[in-house]
Amino acid sequence: MYRCLGDDPWRRGRTENISRSGVLFQAAVPILAASTRIEFIVKLPDLEPPGGSWVQCRGQVVRHCGAAAEGACAMAATIEAYDFLGIAPDGLPPEL
Repeated sequence: MYRCLGDDPWRRGRTENISRSGVLFQAAVPILAASTRIEFIVKLPDLEPPGGSWVQCRGQVVRHCGAAAEGACAMAATIEAYDFLGIAPDGLPPEL
């Protein structure tokens, strides 16, 4: 899930690749411009029960690619800060 920093509604996205410095994710339009400040929540894979860890990150969009005409595109964003939200076996992150 992602949203512009300070916005209320969360939008759905799908993580393609993540590292300690950034994330690449697929998202529906509208495409966010480079330098847009965002926050996003990702679920890190679970290595063993009870489930994966949810992490809320803040950063900014650095680029996007893909055809908006198809209704989705890939966006890359930095990870400048993060907070662990906890473990949730299923469903939404603990704080949402």
